[in-house]
Amino acid sequence: MSERGLVGRSIDELVARATPAVLDMIDLDAVVQSLDINAIADELDLDALMERIDLDALVDRLDINAIAERIDMDELIDQIDIAPLVGKGSTEVAAGGMDLIRQQIIRFDVLLQALVDRVANRKPGEVPLGPGLGTPASEEAATQEAGGADDE
Repeated sequence: MSERGLVGRSIDELVARATPAVLDMIDLDAVVQSLDINAIADELDLDALMERIDLDALVDRLDINAIAERIDMDELIDQIDIAPLVGKGSTEVAAGGMDLIRQQIIRFDVLLQALVDRVANRKPGEVPLGPGLGTPASEEAATQEAGGADDE
């Protein structure tokens, strides 16, 4: 056996015996507290670190039920401003209701007009479009408003 082999083995044995004793003498909490975590974090390449993480495996390990149990639903509901949501929903419902009422009134008006036309024995198209519309006086007034005052 060579002398170097014996020395090498002796050093390995010495290190193996001394390491636990040396580690027992070190206050690891004090060492960790003395570290500047922000400086260490600044040196990390987070993109490279994230590439090494298997997100699918990480998500598979999550206990979703345990996470959901930790959610304080009362606090979550308290943080939601429900008034604008209810107001918006109520406004949309009211607007939809008003549209429906308007459509029904228009249908009723058309039906009523058809009934009046039948009773008066009028044909469709013989009826003026609105109060006073379609008469010679109103057509003259409309012409003057559209063209301005030609007499001046």
